[in-house]
Amino acid sequence: MSRLPEFPTPNSDAHHHRESSPRRRWWRFGVIAWVGLAAVGWLGYLAFFGGLPGNYWLAQVYSISLFPLAAVVLTTVLTAPMFGLAFGLLAIGSIHTPWRRRTRQGAKKLLLLLLIEAMAIAALLPSGILVTTLSDRLVILPWHTTYRAIYVSPLDDNYGDLMLVKCGWFGFCRQVYRSYTDVGSADEAYLQFDAEANQIKLHLEGSWVYVRSPGAPACQEGLHSDHADHECDADLN
Repeated sequence: MSRLPEFPTPNSDAHHHRESSPRRRWWRFGVIAWVGLAAVGWLGYLAFFGGLPGNYWLAQVYSISLFPLAAVVLTTVLTAPMFGLAFGLLAIGSIHTPWRRRTRQGAKKLLLLLLIEAMAIAALLPSGILVTTLSDRLVILPWHTTYRAIYVSPLDDNYGDLMLVKCGWFGFCRQVYRSYTDVGSADEAYLQFDAEANQIKLHLEGSWVYVRSPGAPACQEGLHSDHADHECDADLN
């Protein structure tokens, strides 16, 4: 007597759905977290230190991701031979017909691991493109303003830009001055507030390169331009 075909019951479908739901939730959570981290890096951190308005504290928190980025890149480099060997063994195993299903599952898992590593590097990459160091910070209480001088170096620490930002409430800042310099000069740069003249001043490479008073246009000196005639120094005399 022939055996009747078995059809999935509603209970079995519900059980399968319950098993797959947690996995889908984790996938959804992981994708949302990755998109958020990548957005903070590419649209927040990189854009802010590139000269656009942004939030200083958010950028500083993201800058810590430089260490996870180095760890992920190092792990990827060290495990690359193992991935190559694993793919080679799976390719050999796929020749044997009974093993093809398992080799396909193994290949999917390896590709998933590679995708996770690539996504992590893409999300954390901005912290490695621009490396930042706070050179000086000055809080001006009468102005309710905080100025920060930040050294921004793309890949090479020896040369970069000294970025002066003006910050208000909750760490929201905008760039007011930027000059190409080296790491030694950036370390010696400092901010000063002249209470008598009611002026904020930035000293860099032996001269005052930025001087500003409330309600007046700022004096900005280009250190490495053809017309660097120390106008800000002259205004102070």
